[in-house]
Amino acid sequence: MITDIFLTILYLTIKGLLTPITLLPNVSLTSSIGSAITTANGYLAALNGFVPVDVFVIILGLVLGVEVSIWALKVISWILKKIPTIS
Repeated sequence: MITDIFLTILYLTIKGLLTPITLLPNVSLTSSIGSAITTANGYLAALNGFVPVDVFVIILGLVLGVEVSIWALKVISWILKKIPTIS
């Protein structure tokens, strides 16, 4: 019940923060951003010969997943410590 309320509040907060972004008009990229993307793509293509980029994406996803899980555990523990009847 408490987790449900916390997740609902978190969802509504994120949705409220992102709502103004959806109201903005479409953004066109400048040539410098396009060239930066092209350059990064060239670097990734050269790196892909040694180790596939898919491996990097999977490793990055796993690392971020573990970090987010640890953070969520700390947040939930902190919330549970703030409730007076639960020790």
